[in-house]
Amino acid sequence: SREGVLALSTFVPIAYFLAIPVTRPESATVSLVVALIAAAWLVLGAIATVFCTAMIYASLPPIPAWTHRLVPMVYLVFALHTGSLILLAFVALSLGVIDPNLSALLVLVLSMLAWRLKRRYWRDIDRGELPTTRASALGLPADRVATVFERPHTEANYLTREMGYVLARKHSARLRLIAVLLFAFVPMVCVAPLFLLPGLNSSPLLVVAALSALLGTFVERWLFFAEAKHLVMLYY
Repeated sequence: SREGVLALSTFVPIAYFLAIPVTRPESATVSLVVALIAAAWLVLGAIATVFCTAMIYASLPPIPAWTHRLVPMVYLVFALHTGSLILLAFVALSLGVIDPNLSALLVLVLSMLAWRLKRRYWRDIDRGELPTTRASALGLPADRVATVFERPHTEANYLTREMGYVLARKHSARLRLIAVLLFAFVPMVCVAPLFLLPGLNSSPLLVVAALSALLGTFVERWLFFAEAKHLVMLYY
């Protein structure tokens, strides 16, 4: 798949940075150019990989919630959000020196952007209706109502387990709130002191913010799958 090819291609610049030799003075300019090319390759390859991952779902008409126009953007913003937090936490722990104002501003902007995108996405899928009904699937006129006489299976199967998340839809409002608190609110609260107290040790705050964002993103990703209504569920 395109996702797999692009993901593997990012290992090329990673291997270069891991194996880069000690630069001699006469080759410093050449090494700098190669390093910049490798860095650009790595960044663009990672972004392209995330985009292709999003398009795996955004290109599936049988699941209308996944074909929403914001799906690729949400994938990219959440990748930047969690990736930036992990990078900031790593730099703060390993080097101990970061720009507190710039770091806090970056986290605040990405947290707010992630929240706004998900809020709009959730609003749209809550309003949206499935483009197909039982009647239209059977070729009946729009004014005809088709009802289920008997369940097609006596036991749950793969489709009902993977596409019929009853529990998630029942508690979706609560799970959405938990996700937003974890991936947006907690990181913003953690970085707020960096504006007020520039000399504060940022490492613990950034680690907590990164872990919280990752956990919140995990809940958000699970909801992305659990709340999506597959057209095949009309059969059930």
